[in-house]
Amino acid sequence: MKWEKPTTQILDTFEKIVPQITGIERRKMFGLPVAFVNSNMYMGVHQSDIILRLSEKDRYDFLSIEGAHQFEPNYKYF
Repeated sequence: MKWEKPTTQILDTFEKIVPQITGIERRKMFGLPVAFVNSNMYMGVHQSDIILRLSEKDRYDFLSIEGAHQFEPNYKYF
């Protein structure tokens, strides 16, 4: 699978939905935006997806949303 560069729409959406509150730190990882709280990454961009780190229950609930899927990076492009 060839690496997909994130679209401007994905990057803009990420910027809009990251909370603008004290304690949220924005960084770049592999050149893409990510968000941390208490030094733990909880949200980021990977190719054409916005990824979230959720509790098991929240993940189960989230996966019931149409279009949501579990994050599984494909390392064949490395």
